[in-house]
Parts: sequence; structure tokens; C-alpha cells
Amino acid sequence: MNKSTKLYKKAMDSYYKGNIDIAIEQCEQSISENNSNGSSINLKGLLYYFKGELDNAQTLWKMNYKVNNDEISAKYYESSKNDLEKLQLYVKARKLINALRIDDALNLLYICKESDFNSIQVNNSMAECFIKKGAYEKAIECINKVLELDKKNDTALKNKKTLANFGLTQKRNYKNTPKITAAIFLVLIFSLILVFVYNSRASLFMKFQKNTADKTLSEKKSNKALITKHQTAISPSSKVLPTITVSDSKAVLPTVTISETKDTESFPSADVKKSIEAKDYDKLYEYVDKWQNKTLAIDDKSVLNAALDNLKSDGVQYYYKKGSTLAINKDYKNAMDSLFKAYKYGIESYLYPHILYFLGFTEQNLNEIELSMNYFEEYDSKYPSGNYEEAVLYQLALMNKDINTDKSKKYANKLKVNYPKSIYNNDKIKQILTM
Repeated sequence: MNKSTKLYKKAMDSYYKGNIDIAIEQCEQSISENNSNGSSINLKGLLYYFKGELDNAQTLWKMNYKVNNDEISAKYYESSKNDLEKLQLYVKARKLINALRIDDALNLLYICKESDFNSIQVNNSMAECFIKKGAYEKAIECINKVLELDKKNDTALKNKKTLANFGLTQKRNYKNTPKITAAIFLVLIFSLILVFVYNSRASLFMKFQKNTADKTLSEKKSNKALITKHQTAISPSSKVLPTITVSDSKAVLPTVTISETKDTESFPSADVKKSIEAKDYDKLYEYVDKWQNKTLAIDDKSVLNAALDNLKSDGVQYYYKKGSTLAINKDYKNAMDSLFKAYKYGIESYLYPHILYFLGFTEQNLNEIELSMNYFEEYDSKYPSGNYEEAVLYQLALMNKDINTDKSKKYANKLKVNYPKSIYNNDKIKQILTM
């Protein structure tokens, strides 16, 4: 057995084990030893095809057909011509995901899934959509399909971690991976092009990223200020003091009697405990909001702290899921209420970056531009490498366009420099940079 064939078999073994990048490298080594090894060329093209690199895949197959008269490569090449449209659909689906039009994005991704092209990124994007919809079992299926091809894929591993945080687990099943011999490789690989389905990358969310619990004092003050501003914006209008009319005669000021009766309401310890057991987070939110700044007995304070701990953990997850679902369904007013509750107690939660993005998105759709910018700016400050950063920079650039030209240019330039291949680097961004 010559060296080129040995390297090809190693590449196949790496492919079976989910080491797609190593397999591509081994294919390159095999081809360098023998550029007539059509099996290595076809495999390398197929791996590029799975990764969504259509130009690279087509170049290899076209070359293999012309140089080595490989009929399988010719079929691959002809079949792949239809995938350019799927690439365009994938780009549209990513835009829809960032706009939280999840069902519309899934409709396009299902079309993309009809072939194996770009299967890693398509499956990752579908997993992101299913997580946002709460369809966790379907998300697991998509994640596993990615990991079968690329077990070190960052996006899939982060999505897997997110599901683990939801109490779900996934297992990779290598038993279902076919053991293909070299003799039947060409036939079976061609079948893969027609039959197998895999899917894709990232980003919206959603790269779920756990926020560090060690927050600085300045960050807490910033969050407190934003909470105060938000509560002021949504609170009832202030009470209007009565007007006192002074006539020419002496005005007699009304006598004000100050009641010295004390608030004798006692802390409802038993009710709070029942709400904790029942996981009634709406009740817990009311109790904590009402009693957290009051002087309590030690036992009552302990019960209130237990309620607060529940809000900061499972309660944040409850309000985020509820709020994000409402936002996706365009019920922005109710979404904002739930998301803000998650924001108020979620600064130490791994969901915090997602809460920030959804709040910015929701406030934007409620035409609360200043609040929306505040949330997006906080996201950009704390998560400059987060899943939503491209979309956040794009929105900040557009929202500041007619308000603050310097800030608009700053965000547009940051998008261009840090994400040169982003789908958001469009004519609107170019126009801002030339202002």
C-alpha cells in the first residue's frame, strides 16, 4: 500500500471520528503524494461541501474530472450547481434569526437541509432556532449531526452546554456511523450527496455564553441606574399636587395631620415558602420586590433570601424563556415585562447576554429607542465577542445615524473591522462610514 493510500485511509478514519479539519489536512497530504488519487480529492471536496465552502469543493471536483477523468467528481460538480441558491437562502435565514423571525428562518433552513451542502452551519442554525422555541429534543438532534462531522465545533458545543444548563443531556452515537471500505467508498459517498442531511453555524443566539459572577461595583451601579430608568419609563405618572389659590384675603393653610400609626403587616413567611415549593415565580417576584428593603426578623430574612435565590436561578430562566417566546411572537409589551424581570435578577446568570439582546430588540420594536440603545450598548461593552455582537453593532450604527454621527460611525467601523465578512456590512453601513 503506497503512502497516498495510507493517508487517504487515515483521512477516512478522522472523518468517521468527527475530526473534519484533520481529515482535510490528511487529504491534502495524500494528494501531495499522488495528485491522481481521485478518492482523496473527492473526499476533500465533500468535506469542504459539508462546511459550506462551495467554491473550494467545486474547484476540486472540476479538477479531478478534467485531470483524472473521474466521473464521480463530474456528478458531484453538476449536482452542486444547485446549491448556490441554498447558500443565498442560508444567508437570508441568518438575517431572519437575528430579527427573531424564527419560524420564517426555519422554513428556509429546511429547504437548505434538502442537500448536504453547508450542513454544519445549517444544523447549528436550526439548533439555535429550536432552542429559542423551546423544542429541545429537535435541537439535540441537530447538534448531534454537527458533532458527528466536527466534534470540536465551537457553536455546537456551546449549544450543547446551553441544553445541559436546561437539565438536558445528549449522547453522541458513533455506532450509527457507517464503516465504509475503500472499495465501496465512491458509491456510498455519492449516495451521501443525494440522501444524508446535516446542519449549521453561528451565531444568533444563539453562542449561549455564561456571564462571570464576579461583577465590578461600577457595573452594578450601571445596571441599577438602567433599572431605575426603565422603571421610571413604565411606571404610572406621578401624582399631581393640589393647587392652592391665594386670594387677597389671608390664606388659611390646611392643617395636615400626620398619622403616627405604624405598618403592622407581618411578613407572610408561610405563603412565601409555599410559592418556593410551587415554583410560582410571579408570586416570588412580588414578595421579594415588596419586602427586600424592609427590616425583617432573622427567620423571615432567611425565607426571603431563599425566594431571592430562586428568582436568580430558575426564575431568571423562567422569565427569559417566557419573554423571548413572547418577543418572537411579536407580543412586545408583555415580552418586555418578563424580560425586564429576568434582567433585574439575572446579572450572574449565563442567560444575561441573551436577556440583554432580547430587551434591546423588544424595546426597539416598542419604539423606545433610548432604552433599546442602552441595552445594546451594555451588550457591546460586556460581550464584544458574543453571538449577537454583529447584529448589535449594526443596530447601534443605524439608531445613532440621525442622533450622533460620531457614535454611528464608531459602531459601523467596529462592525467593518471586526466582522469584515458579516452579512451586516451592507450599503447602509457603507453610507454611514462616508458621512
